[in-house]
Amino acid sequence: IAMVAMKNGVECMKFDPETKRPMIGNTVMGFSMDSGNPDYDPFESFKKAASKEMAENEACLMVLHPGYVDKYVYDTSYITKARALEVDFATNPEVPKWCEENDVKLLTYADL
Repeated sequence: IAMVAMKNGVECMKFDPETKRPMIGNTVMGFSMDSGNPDYDPFESFKKAASKEMAENEACLMVLHPGYVDKYVYDTSYITKARALEVDFATNPEVPKWCEENDVKLLTYADL
């Protein structure tokens, strides 16, 4: 992945060998991936993660797997329901509204 990212001039997540934490660029990532929890609600997970205190060089990464669930994905993935919930979360107009009201800035890898 790192070779493909470098070849295409894009960032990818790496792991800091000292801290064993994920990094994007020079930013240490807090990590949120609750999709395996039976009561998973992506918006609530996002709010919880976004509300954590972050150091100057930290950001919070929420991993999503939104998308169409075909037979192969249905047969092989443990997060089929989560995928549908994450599509709803990612397209929910309340998310950017909540971010604005709570001073949360959405970032891309390129921002980091």
